[in-house]
Formats: sequence, structure tokens, C-alpha cells
Amino acid sequence: MNADSYLCRKSDMMACGYEGELSCHQILFAAKINQREIKNLSSLRNAYLEKVDIQRTEKLPKSCYITGEELSSGYGIKFEKV
Repeated sequence: MNADSYLCRKSDMMACGYEGELSCHQILFAAKINQREIKNLSSLRNAYLEKVDIQRTEKLPKSCYITGEELSSGYGIKFEKV
């Protein structure tokens, strides 16, 4: 994927992820895994958060992409922050 691609520019504008986390395109490049796989993992994570969040008064934060920490701890994908 080209660094000037629409997805990269859009992710920079949206400042995806939590504070101190990698941006969307950094996750895609650093983890070297398929964009569709990232989106699928993100959707599963957000669906789970919605399910467990129904009873909570303080809502859990969601982002359009799964975070670098979640990829490392939950899926065994190792990479360094850039």
C-alpha cells in the first residue's frame, strides 16, 4: 500500500486509535498483516465491547481500528512503535 494512499491520508486525518497508540496506517504497515484482517478483528472487538457495555454507565472507548496493544496481547502480533 502506498504511503500516499487514500486510507493512509484518511487515517492521519481521523487520528485513529487511543492516545499514545499507533495510527491506523502504522498498524497496517508495522504488523504486516492484511487490511481486511485488521478490520475484521476491529469489528469483532467493537461488537464484544457493545455487548458487555450495555449495563455500564461509563462507556468503554471504541476506535475504528483495533489498537497496537490489543494486537500484541490478544493476537500475538509483535511490532515496535515507529
